[in-house]
Amino acid sequence: MFLKASRKNSLNFIENTDKTDSSFNLRWKSLLVYLAALSVFVFLFLSLFQLQIVEGSQNLLLATRTNQSTVRVLPPRGLIYDENGRKLAYNVPAYSVYVKPGEIKKEEENLLLIKLAAVLQVDSNELIATYKSKVYTVSTEGVASNKAWAVCVA
Repeated sequence: MFLKASRKNSLNFIENTDKTDSSFNLRWKSLLVYLAALSVFVFLFLSLFQLQIVEGSQNLLLATRTNQSTVRVLPPRGLIYDENGRKLAYNVPAYSVYVKPGEIKKEEENLLLIKLAAVLQVDSNELIATYKSKVYTVSTEGVASNKAWAVCVA
């Protein structure tokens, strides 16, 4: 459409009815863009169908095999120094011994506790008394600082 001045000092709108090659060419270009977009979405849909439906059980099995590995890593704790470089806080390993009476035969209890007392370097009578009284900790006096321990009765 375009404006054309008439003899009566008024403006008339006149529609351009000429069909040119540019409008025809523009329709084909827009159709090609739509077809390209449609083909991309069809390709994505078919790929999604193959991954989810056709190969879904195999992919689930692979994912569960690689996903279920548990590794427990205990980080070393940090040392704390004062301004002169002396250690204020440091690490000392501590050990615990747990005993389940239900898993030990009654006739082997004393022999096992005597052997355990020898390994832990504590008095066997004190260890047997603690085990029989079902107290959860034993005094660590006289035990080396790197062999702190506790006897737990379940």
